[in-house]
Amino acid sequence: MDLKLTGASVVITGGASGIGLATARTFAAEGAGIVLWDQSDKVSETARELSEETGQSVSGLQVDITDFAAVQKTTDQTVAQTSKITHLVHAAAIGSGKFGFPFTNLTPTDWPRVFEVNMQGMVHVAH
Repeated sequence: MDLKLTGASVVITGGASGIGLATARTFAAEGAGIVLWDQSDKVSETARELSEETGQSVSGLQVDITDFAAVQKTTDQTVAQTSKITHLVHAAAIGSGKFGFPFTNLTPTDWPRVFEVNMQGMVHVAH
């Protein structure tokens, strides 16, 4: 499939694993350059492995999306590295470590952190 993404510069939050990493593989297969953003300290290693696997430019930046100042700094680093961001995929989210589904596994005390990452983090990235 040709989605005409060759040369695109894609930021993927939550890109070091799960849906974010699967999305990164799809964009890489279409010829896009990718910057993985993730809280994981393995994001750079994951980016290197994905670059070797796909032959595309992939880098990884560690960032906590619940910290707006950190998101701004990481955005600046990304733009300095890529010159522009053409696509953004927000895949960073938590459910639970116990946090599987159904959501009833979450206790009322779990929800503030879930909202902080899943909602407030998305708002930080969008700005």
